[in-house]
Amino acid sequence: PLVRSFLYRMVGVNLLNDAVQECFLRVWKYRSSFKNQSSVKTWIFSIARNTAVDLLKKNPLPLEFNHEVKSEELTEKSDLQIDLSELVLLLPMEYREVIVSVLFEELTLAETSKVLSIPEGTVKSRLFRGKELLKDHLQKRGYDE
Repeated sequence: PLVRSFLYRMVGVNLLNDAVQECFLRVWKYRSSFKNQSSVKTWIFSIARNTAVDLLKKNPLPLEFNHEVKSEELTEKSDLQIDLSELVLLLPMEYREVIVSVLFEELTLAETSKVLSIPEGTVKSRLFRGKELLKDHLQKRGYDE
């Protein structure tokens, strides 16, 4: 469920099933390459992130997003949660992957740094900038706080 949730926020509902399937195929295929240099969780999230990036290169998200909730799990979410999920998909990838990792999947800054192969300071700055972009988008949709 954690990987599915991560991939949903990275690629959206239309590519979700393909992303999950491809991610776990890669996990299985490359299982022998896991060297215990990080946690299994971090290693799988790295594969999930790379899978999302690869899929989005082949199938870019539209600039304007019409979010359709198809999953039973998602139908119980509030309008704000749905808008937030949609807006995260509109962020540039460098901010989206940090926002999803830290805020939604609750990875630590150190884990996110390892997953993305970037310094922790970069994670912090992208997190700050990503939050600012989300705040601006939410205000444009009428959410004041």
